[in-house]
Amino acid sequence: MVAEVVIAILLLIVILLQRSDGGMGALGGAGGGAAFGSSSGGNTLARMTAILAILFVGISLVLAVQNGGKSRPQSVVEGTATVPAVAAEKAATEVEKLQEMEVPVVPATLPVSKEMEKTTENAK
Repeated sequence: MVAEVVIAILLLIVILLQRSDGGMGALGGAGGGAAFGSSSGGNTLARMTAILAILFVGISLVLAVQNGGKSRPQSVVEGTATVPAVAAEKAATEVEKLQEMEVPVVPATLPVSKEMEKTTENAK
């Protein structure tokens, strides 16, 4: 798995070093191929790209076959832990206590404007 990451990074670097047909390299200049010589630079980078791509695909296939369906998605419900009966009973009693509690009700009077009083009187 580490080898696949290393190969992917190397593949990315080699692809970025290649010179495009427009004369402008992927990294902003045509100097990437000059390190390998003027005539054989493109061929060397193309070979390295092909070799790294084949290695990357090969390692990916090997890892997929080795894994062989072990990483199939499972249901969310299958992976959850069950709550012990004691904890469930305690939670039920706490809920019952909360439901039995009386909540004090404080009557609230809202300030009413004079316009609102006129509107309610006219409605009657």
